[in-house]
Amino acid sequence: MNFEDTVVKAKELLDATGKKVNDVVNVQKIKMNIAKIKSEIEGDYRILGRLYYSGVKKENVDADAIKAMIDEIDTELDSLREMEAELAYAKGDIVCDQCGAVNSADADFCSKCGISLD
Repeated sequence: MNFEDTVVKAKELLDATGKKVNDVVNVQKIKMNIAKIKSEIEGDYRILGRLYYSGVKKENVDADAIKAMIDEIDTELDSLREMEAELAYAKGDIVCDQCGAVNSADADFCSKCGISLD
């Protein structure tokens, strides 16, 4: 093996290492975003509970405020599902189109609902 071949091999190795590092960083960013969304959802559930409790206590439930909070939570839950699917993809897993369950890349059928993943 001559010097040029060694340089080419070293570059290939560095490129592969760089890609793996980028993959790991990307997975960690997605996990952080998932944690952030989950925290926001929990906070909104608390706000929703306070709104409902306060309304029942005062016998004046603000249905519009409760509906707005429910819509916000639903939007956040949709974002969470998207981020979880992105994480599964980044890790090489398969997300079932039927039920949303995460399955290993070599799975032929969903581990939750049994539908074919082909």
